Amino acid sequence: MLRQYKELDRQENRKEQLKEDCERAKKEAECEQKNYEHAWAEYEMKYQKFLKEQAGILALTLEAGQPCPVCGSRDHPQITLLSDEAPTQAEVESAKEERDRKEKTRDIKVAAFRECLAGYQAAQEICQTLQMNIKNAPEDGVKTNWKKIMQNLGQTFAETEEQLKQLEQISEKCKALKKNQEQIAEQSVELERKERETDQCLTESKLAYTKVQAEYQTAKEKLPYETIEEAEKHLVQTVGALEQLRKNYETVTRRLTEMQNKEKELEGRSKTVKASALQSQKEAEKKKLRYEQVMKAQGFADEESYHRKCMKETELEEAERWTEAYQRELQELEANRKLLEQQLKGKERKDIAQIKQEMKEASEVLEQIRREYMRLHNINEKNREIRDNLRRNFEKNSGLQNQYEIIGNLSKTANGNLSGSAKLDFETYIQRQYFRQIIRAANKRLIRMTSGEFILQCRDVEKLGSQGQAGLELDVYHMATDTIRDVKTLSGGESFMAALSMALGLSDIVQNTAGAIHLDTMFIDEGFGSLDDASRDQAIRVLNDLADKDRLVGIISHVNELKEQIDHKLVVKKTDKGSSVSWSV
Repeated sequence: MLRQYKELDRQENRKEQLKEDCERAKKEAECEQKNYEHAWAEYEMKYQKFLKEQAGILALTLEAGQPCPVCGSRDHPQITLLSDEAPTQAEVESAKEERDRKEKTRDIKVAAFRECLAGYQAAQEICQTLQMNIKNAPEDGVKTNWKKIMQNLGQTFAETEEQLKQLEQISEKCKALKKNQEQIAEQSVELERKERETDQCLTESKLAYTKVQAEYQTAKEKLPYETIEEAEKHLVQTVGALEQLRKNYETVTRRLTEMQNKEKELEGRSKTVKASALQSQKEAEKKKLRYEQVMKAQGFADEESYHRKCMKETELEEAERWTEAYQRELQELEANRKLLEQQLKGKERKDIAQIKQEMKEASEVLEQIRREYMRLHNINEKNREIRDNLRRNFEKNSGLQNQYEIIGNLSKTANGNLSGSAKLDFETYIQRQYFRQIIRAANKRLIRMTSGEFILQCRDVEKLGSQGQAGLELDVYHMATDTIRDVKTLSGGESFMAALSMALGLSDIVQNTAGAIHLDTMFIDEGFGSLDDASRDQAIRVLNDLADKDRLVGIISHVNELKEQIDHKLVVKKTDKGSSVSWSV
């Protein structure tokens, strides 16, 4: 017995020491938890600021004349400025590493606290067991009590070790879930960022295309021709007409000059011939008069008699030939004069100044058409360049567009927003897995309550509606009719049994999933009044089976038929002074 007192004293001292260690470990764990929360908040703040400053960070890499990596534009009229409080990527990474270090330190301190707590609880149970054995056991039963104490201690250590293993498993699951949650959050942020960048790029491309299209339509409306081909065709026709007009002008000018020169030459020759003829005629008349006077003075009767007397035969013939030649030349000149007069008859003298003015106006029209052609050509070249840029941007962004559609559909599917399909988000999809487990556990009771008439089912995805959120709808399968219908079509009693089965199934799944949680007590409020006798008996049998498994089942009801089926009753009666409570066993 003395040894037991010494052992108890030693265990008490050990328990106190473990208690102090637990207090110290608890404070350290709480301190590390605060440090971890502070590091987490610091990282989140810097990370959010870093995301908001992405536009400013991107603007630092932009160069004049170089394409933007987001929209492809080479013009940067309004660049987003980076704020003074914007963290760098290195600072964000450093904050994340600091958060991870704090988390590891926190986990180590929490594990140390749990180990100390388990040791303290084990020491406390050992002390309680020793105290009970010392208090109740006689002197000769020390050896027997000591064996019981050792057995209890062994069982306690085994249970404590099992609890520690369960705690470690839960801790590992929590870490894995937390890691998955962080990965999902990072992926979600990355997807949102890519979606925003893609939307912005697509919006800017659409705006640029709309602006170019509007400028093109405005320029097109101002043009006298609908297409560049028509303008070029009209320009060719105008140039050809102008060239033909110039050639005609040169031909007319040349012919006019020739005719004027010829006219002047003919006029000069005509004047010369006329003057010569007139002079010759005057001289001939003078000579003829003198000739006649001399001939009469010499006693010749006429000219013929004179020539016969004075001229030889050869001289007379020569004179006749000369006279005939003269007459022929005179007739030829007269004929040429009449021909020129006939050719110039009815014709007006051309105005050279007017023709030059028309050529000047035609040249101005040609220059205007040439300038318009150059302007249209420049507009066309610019439009072609814009079209090529748009085509390159479209080809460049086609991959982003496809990726955006894939990620967008994935996001819509995960959020339950995909058109034409059930509104089933990722959270509801996970809940459906546990929901099916609860239904399987609930059917074990419902089959007994309804004698195998009904079975609960989770509604298939193919049968879910596309309006509003869906995924956790409940159907019931009727064994007798081999039909499936909505659980809302059940009667009042059937609905109560289905709800009771689901509640019991939920408690089973919660207890099996979280091993440290034990649902020892359950209360059922009303509902038995809607059951017939057979259904009520079956429901009571199921609840009695639960009560036999170390569970306390309480039923709150006004149904008198339950009084005979329940052994222990807490009866509440209404009196003039209030309500009274009494136990009925």
